[in-house]
Amino acid sequence: MARGDATELYNYRGRSQRDGVDGITTGWFVEDEGVDLAKVNASIPKYRDPHPDYPDLIARDIVASRSPGGSIVTVNYAPPQYVGGSVPPINTFAEGFIGKDVSFEYEDTNIPIYIQTGVLATDANGDLTVKTVYDTGEGGIPFRKAVAYYRVPIAIKLVGSTLNDVFNLTRIILEQTGKIHTIFGQDLVFNCEGIDQQDDETFNAIYRWYKDPGIPNTLFDDFDDPNAGTNLGRIGTYIYPYFDEDFLIEPFKGVSVIGNEDPEQLPRVTFFDKYEREPNGWQSLPGIA
Repeated sequence: MARGDATELYNYRGRSQRDGVDGITTGWFVEDEGVDLAKVNASIPKYRDPHPDYPDLIARDIVASRSPGGSIVTVNYAPPQYVGGSVPPINTFAEGFIGKDVSFEYEDTNIPIYIQTGVLATDANGDLTVKTVYDTGEGGIPFRKAVAYYRVPIAIKLVGSTLNDVFNLTRIILEQTGKIHTIFGQDLVFNCEGIDQQDDETFNAIYRWYKDPGIPNTLFDDFDDPNAGTNLGRIGTYIYPYFDEDFLIEPFKGVSVIGNEDPEQLPRVTFFDKYEREPNGWQSLPGIA
């Protein structure tokens, strides 16, 4: 890298909250420049620049700090109405407050594949013969899917301020974490980003649900043999697992492909539930009812 080259640091990507306003943070490494030059580097976003992926957010805070070999510059983005202090921030602790934020992130999945091949073997008479065997393919098929996340800041009023009261509050949330809820006809997996406390009885929780679109079966019409085995299709010498004509992997499912002890036998495909279902579990979350 040459002096002044700027590289985005993906492990610096994050979400923040300042004065009750949610924002997004990015980070950059600027080669061989001090903080004064790095902060105004041509490749670094400038004050009020829009976020490249979220144009409804603009740059609010730009902070440069020294790092070995150069400087780290972090940029925080927020909605325009909260940049410059012209509009009072939303009070996310206000009783009855329910916020909303929808974002899209990518999730990488690797679909295992097997290869059908022939090997030379000796039969009972000592003669050479060719046997068809199945072996794991290198790397599998990488698939990147866009996942919608519904992020809901919500105010909670805790009745009682003992340690037991706090544990009871978090217990209810933990019991629902990682479960599939059905909200307005949509299946969504629940998680909680965390809980902030304002005073003895006032809290703000960040609830998060995500929708798994599954992995579509775009290969089905290309299979030379769609019934090579149970939940297996073949294209040439490659063997692919698939759930049905519509999905390679159905939403909220995982897949395991295990070779048989006898390599002449096709591998076995198992689809399994990744999450427990409790359709109405979201209604028990503090602050919802």
